[in-house]
Amino acid sequence: MPDVKYILSREFLELIKKTIIGVKNWHKLFLFKLGFYKSCDLEFSNLGNITFQKNDYPTPFFYVSCNAMLKPYRDKIMSIHHQKNNKIIDIDGFKFSNDSSSELICLLGETFIDEQYDFNLSGGGGRTFDNATVIDVGANIGDSTLYFANNGFNVVAFEPSKNTFNTLKKNLDLNESHNFNIIAFNKGVGCKNHQLKLFNSDNNSIGATAYSDNINIENYEIIDIVDIKEVINEYNNENNSLFLKMDCEGCEVDVILNRDLSVFEMIYFEHHKQFTNVSHSVLVEKLENQGFVLVNKDNTIRNIKSINKKIDVIKMIKKEYVKY
Repeated sequence: MPDVKYILSREFLELIKKTIIGVKNWHKLFLFKLGFYKSCDLEFSNLGNITFQKNDYPTPFFYVSCNAMLKPYRDKIMSIHHQKNNKIIDIDGFKFSNDSSSELICLLGETFIDEQYDFNLSGGGGRTFDNATVIDVGANIGDSTLYFANNGFNVVAFEPSKNTFNTLKKNLDLNESHNFNIIAFNKGVGCKNHQLKLFNSDNNSIGATAYSDNINIENYEIIDIVDIKEVINEYNNENNSLFLKMDCEGCEVDVILNRDLSVFEMIYFEHHKQFTNVSHSVLVEKLENQGFVLVNKDNTIRNIKSINKKIDVIKMIKKEYVKY
């Protein structure tokens, strides 16, 4: 029986747009997602044929198929897909517990295949850092935390959700042989020390937010928030360069608008207007006033008009690192 509620959802509309671009037999997917088929063989533009079962999550495959530049990573993303029923998923030598969420494949694809958080500054000033620390706000299951550590950074990770933090710790334990310098806290980050309600979505921490009650007002937990000013004071010194990543479903507004972040060399943040009702342009302007420049992944100047108004990953770096 077709799911009428799903047909009317924003998720289904987004699926339609992605499918028409990236899947040749796109009509089959609609019937599959509506419950007419138990499995579906999809023909992706850049990936070839992939078979999906009822509970599989195909979003990362659309992303790769719509981006021809990611075609060389087909084998890697297919490897993740083939491990979907394993208790432990392995990617690039890292192990992840497969009990975190239905979007685990998407998380690993974004972090290890698309490498959406690239803190490389060589495109601009060419400066290297002997000792650098990433403040990872919204560390989730630890995918970005391990990615940063593998690229030579010390990492201070913050994840407020208790269940998600437990998975993060499990993933760090699974990878302890790498001997990374990682400190993890079961806390959120904001502009003052206090407690908030974290409203959870149906997908564990994916979409969980303390800045909107439009998800599930009956499913929440009380979380501790630490002032980012304290974090900066703790880890900022002349022998340590700081980088900031925020994917925290709304806390980026609290932090950017109320704290001086000029101590950081680079900032990655995901803006969430659907939670905060604050335009990305306001956040970008505030950081520009602190000496940052909006850039593309390769550190060339980015046009602010290219940013998705609802949600997008935004990269800003100090002027001396911009690649002209």
